[in-house]
Amino acid sequence: MRRMNKQDCLVLVLLLSGLVFSFWRAPFGNPSWDETSYLAMMHRFWLGDIPIIHEWHPTQFSALLTLPIYSAYLAIHGSADGVVLFMRYLFLIVQALTAIFLYTRIRKYGWISLFCALLFFLTAKNEMYSLNYNGLGLILAMLAAVQLFLKGKHPKLDTYLAGIAFAGLTLCTPHMVFVYLVYSIVLLFRRVCHSETEGGWGIFTLGILTITGIFLAVLLSEGSVSEYVSSIPELLSGADHSSSLKTGIIQYLALAKMIITNSVFTMIGVPAYVVLLILAWKNRGKKKTGNRYLMIGLLLTIVLLIGYQFGNNYSMVAFVPLGILVFILDQRAEEELKKFFLSGIGYMLMMNLSSNTILNGVQLASTVCMVPALLATSDLISPKKKKALFMLGCCGILMIGMDVVHKLTYCYVDDAPLNLHAVSEEEGPMRGICSTEENVQSYEDLQSIWDQSIEGHQNVLIYSLNRWLYLELQPGQHVASHTIWLKSTGESDLQQLSRYYEKTPDRIPDYVLVPYQSEADLEGFSEFLSAYGLNPEQTSAGTIYEKGE
Repeated sequence: MRRMNKQDCLVLVLLLSGLVFSFWRAPFGNPSWDETSYLAMMHRFWLGDIPIIHEWHPTQFSALLTLPIYSAYLAIHGSADGVVLFMRYLFLIVQALTAIFLYTRIRKYGWISLFCALLFFLTAKNEMYSLNYNGLGLILAMLAAVQLFLKGKHPKLDTYLAGIAFAGLTLCTPHMVFVYLVYSIVLLFRRVCHSETEGGWGIFTLGILTITGIFLAVLLSEGSVSEYVSSIPELLSGADHSSSLKTGIIQYLALAKMIITNSVFTMIGVPAYVVLLILAWKNRGKKKTGNRYLMIGLLLTIVLLIGYQFGNNYSMVAFVPLGILVFILDQRAEEELKKFFLSGIGYMLMMNLSSNTILNGVQLASTVCMVPALLATSDLISPKKKKALFMLGCCGILMIGMDVVHKLTYCYVDDAPLNLHAVSEEEGPMRGICSTEENVQSYEDLQSIWDQSIEGHQNVLIYSLNRWLYLELQPGQHVASHTIWLKSTGESDLQQLSRYYEKTPDRIPDYVLVPYQSEADLEGFSEFLSAYGLNPEQTSAGTIYEKGE
């Protein structure tokens, strides 16, 4: 057991300080529809609905990973009251433990490992503290990469656990299956064409198959093969996460546009970085020009860190071109760091296909690239190059500082600074959440209408971004929709909802709530509901549709 040194103590103090700060920050801000939709998905499965058969959205699988914890909370607590804040705290604890594990594997690289661990801990998409497919996906991606490429004293166990983490990541980001296929093909090619044998593929695959076997066993224990087969086409047809080639091309073109045009800084910095990478490639191996290119690259990285702060916090993306530059310049860079970096690139590309948030999702995935990029940069810079070391330190400090400021000034969904989040919700799933007075009043009004009208109803449909209402459903009640994520009542959406009721007639709703914020989108929805015998009634919070007597 290695004894702790000053660097270890400093990292521990900083991470603990960051955890305390994040625990203080966690209650602020109304939960976004993403955050509550993920919780509602777990609640749906807790109520007894079957994945794929009853839920047709591709993001559902990550909810199965944390369902045991959610179920334990409900069993101990007796209700979903306060569950939103609990899951935020849980996310922070899991992320802090992952950051500590990451640090233990990279501590040999010196002070730069401190920045890597802190930057990973501070990363959360839209400051959303949630173990959803984004937050949990990043944690699993980091665990898989660290255990696969930075092995400890038990390499076979690390490889097996990396496979388990990768399988969990694939449940969060299904397109990661393509990364596994490419990885397998590359190893097969090297074995056949170059007689190279790289151990670990079988053990890694065994880890993947372990989770796959458990996943399939759970599914087959709840539904028949024919039921799953008939529902899978519906799972793949959603407009939000389409898998078509055309959609993929559009996604990548949109990503390229956002990367370049995010701000004036990026419109200057990105083309300049492209030119720099081309020059570095042409002159690779030349030490003098390499030193100049590295200094220019670090300067451009600072420009991009600032540029990607505008509009949202996309700054993590700035470390990707730095990593590419360093691996071009350093012919002796560690192979494992290169593989680590490539795994992050793969995660970024697949995240862009899996998510409809473009740069927002990609910047989260680029956190995996950040670690090997900074480690390799530190390795390339000799202790004598004080200017380069200073600029690298500036990159890390600037990024950490911007992250902290972002957390202090930004609340996703709430358009208000933290000092206006002075009112705390006192009951229900969002108990303990601090928000603006207006938001809390809206929450209480909606919950009051819900409490007065939900009794005696079995199949419930909420057409609203207020999906936290699903968390109020009790055993014996069900979600009456093909997906928790229903957010449009266009023709294709209503057609899919109609097919859902044809396949699962026991899920036809007897109660539909449309809060007033969503009533502008109701074209054709009222007629659709009336065909199922649902009649509207106006309330102070919106429209309630119930079965006529």
